[in-house]
Amino acid sequence: MNGRPPLEQIAALSGLLSRLTLVLVVVASVALVFTASNVTMFAIDHHVSVWIAWLLDPMVAVALGTVLIFDGRLSEYGLYPSGWATVLRWFAGLGTWVMNCWTSLWPAGSSFGIPREVDPAGLVLHSVPPVLLIVLAEAISHYPVSFTHLTLPPNPMVVISVSAVSFI
Repeated sequence: MNGRPPLEQIAALSGLLSRLTLVLVVVASVALVFTASNVTMFAIDHHVSVWIAWLLDPMVAVALGTVLIFDGRLSEYGLYPSGWATVLRWFAGLGTWVMNCWTSLWPAGSSFGIPREVDPAGLVLHSVPPVLLIVLAEAISHYPVSFTHLTLPPNPMVVISVSAVSFI
């Protein structure tokens, strides 16, 4: 790749992947804090008990975070989860987006249906973190695969050697 010894390159790429993962986790965490406050207020405004309202977004966030972590780890080994993991990512992301943007699409007093009284600024402000989470959820599992391809030679052959083992 760049003239450095292969083990040094692998260590550098592993460090880069660790830093990238940390940055993505920080971005996801900040976005989730933003969405948690919006979703909690949305639920309270719709007469959900405060004791229940604050649980809604963390429930979605834990599901999304879990699938992000596991999809990323599996992709490091070249394994890809079923389509249900994608369904979970998109359901959690879109559910968060709708709950965050509800009041910008259907202000109090407007009827449900095709939004006719959209608050453009509110829609943009409340869309960025949930859409960021959706895109992050899709992108995060591809980075480890890219790094794995960089650190493995093309068409690697696995050589297994077994040595004699003595039992006492």
